[in-house]
Amino acid sequence: MMAAEMPPAYVAAIDGGQTGTRIRLTSPDALQQSFDTAPIRTDRPVVPQLADRLLEVAAGQQIHIAAVAAGVSGLTDAEMDARVLLDAVALLGVHRAVLAHDSVTGYLSANRYALGSVTAAGTGVVTLGVGERVARVDGWGNLIGDAGSAYWIGRQGLDAAMRAFDGRASSSMLLSALTERFGDPAALYMTLQADPARVPVVASFAATVAACSDAGDTTARRILLDAGYELGVAAVAALERSGANDHPQISWAGTVLLRNEVIRNAMIEHVIRTYPTAAPVAPFGDPLSGVELLLTLPPDHSLNTSVALATRAPVFG
Repeated sequence: MMAAEMPPAYVAAIDGGQTGTRIRLTSPDALQQSFDTAPIRTDRPVVPQLADRLLEVAAGQQIHIAAVAAGVSGLTDAEMDARVLLDAVALLGVHRAVLAHDSVTGYLSANRYALGSVTAAGTGVVTLGVGERVARVDGWGNLIGDAGSAYWIGRQGLDAAMRAFDGRASSSMLLSALTERFGDPAALYMTLQADPARVPVVASFAATVAACSDAGDTTARRILLDAGYELGVAAVAALERSGANDHPQISWAGTVLLRNEVIRNAMIEHVIRTYPTAAPVAPFGDPLSGVELLLTLPPDHSLNTSVALATRAPVFG
């Protein structure tokens, strides 16, 4: 193929999550297009799903994609093989593929290449510490982990409301909020057990807890402060295990910490007690910004141990 006939060489960034997948295509002249596609199912191999999402987006477009970077939820060590992704999208002309868990791309989206910690708290939570080495803390799911997450906050709020219903504690505001949303408190446990979407349903009650806190409910505020403390404990553990220096950069991602100042401040305050010289810094960009940074990760950066790379000779040219 003559150089003049070559299709434009795009770069693709894929943020594969359990609630949806977002793909951004960047052209050689830096024009960007973003696409929302189906979520990633973690009960089946995740890397082929990434390839399927990209092939769907690229179908019918007169482009070729030179490089693909992907951050994905649920990526296990056994699936950390960028060659699988590279081979699956070979017909697009891809000659470089970079793959990482979304905790890594979440770190890059918030801290870029600075050393420190990033706590990503949404329905679940995971903290990554990056220093001399990389340390992941929590992210163990709602049954055995995710302390400080939206699910954890929602669960604590529902527990407090049911204690008030029983007369074991007082939080009339949370009980009223539960009743208004779910109906009879005595039937709620059966309703939740039968609901296949019970995890996001419980997590959604975190917003109610925050609203009750804003309205002056002391029990709700204590739950938020406790969530911040748990996230701070995770950040400190990540910093210590990663061998962080005395001036780590602390940042955050996810709706829990982005939207709630009470939780965020409580987390930061706990970290500062252990690392007085830590620098809390607002997140650099969105998740796809972190995915794109995989492609320019310095070769001596600690995060390289958590990234898979595969290359082949360019198809075009």
